Amino acid sequence: MINFTNLKFLLTSLLILVQLKFVFSQDSLPVNYFRSPINSKLIVTSNFGEIRTNHFHTGLDIYTKGRIGENIYAVADGYISRIMVSASGYGKALYVNHPNGYVSVYAHLSRFKKDVEDYIFKYQHDNEEFEINLYPLPNQFKIKKSEIIAKSGNSGRSFGAHLHFEIRETQSEKPINPLLLNFNIEDTIAPKIFSIYMYNFEGENGSEMIIDKKNINGNIIKVFGKIGFGIEAFDFINGRNSATGLYNIDLFVDDSLIFSYTLNKISFFENRYLNIFIDYSERKGTGKKISKCFIEPNNNLSIYEKNKNNGIYDFSDLKTHSVKILAKDVSGNNSSINFNVESDSSFKIKDKKNYHNLKKIYFSKKNFYFT
Repeated sequence: MINFTNLKFLLTSLLILVQLKFVFSQDSLPVNYFRSPINSKLIVTSNFGEIRTNHFHTGLDIYTKGRIGENIYAVADGYISRIMVSASGYGKALYVNHPNGYVSVYAHLSRFKKDVEDYIFKYQHDNEEFEINLYPLPNQFKIKKSEIIAKSGNSGRSFGAHLHFEIRETQSEKPINPLLLNFNIEDTIAPKIFSIYMYNFEGENGSEMIIDKKNINGNIIKVFGKIGFGIEAFDFINGRNSATGLYNIDLFVDDSLIFSYTLNKISFFENRYLNIFIDYSERKGTGKKISKCFIEPNNNLSIYEKNKNNGIYDFSDLKTHSVKILAKDVSGNNSSINFNVESDSSFKIKDKKNYHNLKKIYFSKKNFYFT
């Protein structure tokens, strides 16, 4: 006789196991699978997700003592799947496919290992071409973990000898944040917050107000209407003084999380959305990199996790509210800024600066121009 109670328990348990397997297969990362691509202490000068011109930085820039010719090592077993030589971009670059479903990328190299160098030289000579983009067969250049595969350099669009290093998903080709993979990079420094921006969404043109950090803690800031916040903040990593990109931002109003983004991975197809992720006008006008803590229409970045009303809060209730913005890095270091805002119907944020003195194009309506 079938015991339906036991059968129900067994089926429920199997369903949970299947669900857990799916979750872990989707979200698990190959932590401790890869070794460092260099033998010396791994110092990062630019991190994943750093704000660049028209794109996010999709890897790590690794310090090679400012020298050309440092050994570059394969981070795991695999095979060379792509070889690129260009006068711009990544310059000389190698792509290595690994059996765990990821690809490691090494860019701005000076030389490849000998058999690859000979292969490239012959192809360039036979085809009378300098720039190449080749995809060798999987059995052509097999690679072992810790094998020297190249020498560091300054090729392509590079402004000093270093290694640009990436880890990508093989299937999607999306770069993931290498700092999540435990490359033993020392980071005990918390992000630093410099100023807060506030944006009013009541009018068509928008308006802004800039608040220096030293003028915000302990003070009450007057606001009214639908408000979005922005933050001028950077991360810093041990060993270098250069400011790098933020990993995570959380925005709370009255202890309720209304906005969050995390830079675990970035699609190349989404990269140009950087210009709506930041305050583009401020970047062009003053050079400041302001990360918006709200999501505007047509911003299709997939880095956003939790948000309420796209991170825009309506302060029209004539009450006082607490606001907290928390900035975090991959190592768990964090900084926060806390302040109160008072809803005041008589208050008006000044009109947003027009740095370009040009007619604006609006995404939400037809635009007409006459010459």
